[in-house]
Amino acid sequence: MKARAFMTGLLVAVASTASDRVAACGDKYLNLGLGTRFERSASQRRAAAVLLYAGAGSDLSQTLTALAVEDGMRKAGYQPARATTAAEFDAVLGRRTWDVIVLDNRDLQAVSQRLPRGVKSRLVPVLTRPTKDELKQVRRRYEVVLASPTKSRSFVEAVDDALDLLEIDMVSTRKKQ
Repeated sequence: MKARAFMTGLLVAVASTASDRVAACGDKYLNLGLGTRFERSASQRRAAAVLLYAGAGSDLSQTLTALAVEDGMRKAGYQPARATTAAEFDAVLGRRTWDVIVLDNRDLQAVSQRLPRGVKSRLVPVLTRPTKDELKQVRRRYEVVLASPTKSRSFVEAVDDALDLLEIDMVSTRKKQ
């Protein structure tokens, strides 16, 4: 009888001191108003300067058209610009600073030479049917690489990743100053 009374008293004491705010690991993300965002908001995407550079008739140009990449990026909130010739690219490059430039792997060297010094644009090379060695070599130099993309969403995710890396670079630069 004493054991039963003790257990009842213990349960009442624990129940009266327990809070409804105690949450198990991970439950805090399910509470209203908290939570983790894994995607960029439409306003963040609208503010990003994204340039698609694909020469007419190139593999990337065909991929952009076949997958309706520009429409997919607009649907996600981006406002991409497109350049199809070197002269057009130079003209567009002079108009503003681009956060991300998506381009064919074959144009990497020419584009990196045209970029003004000090520009913090992230280059996202797109490879079409690359060999393992070719892909490994490009990934050593560039953090975000698209290899034979089959969906327009791949481009959106790659640009998101490139923008995340650009923000990290900007924050670390500010901390050093």
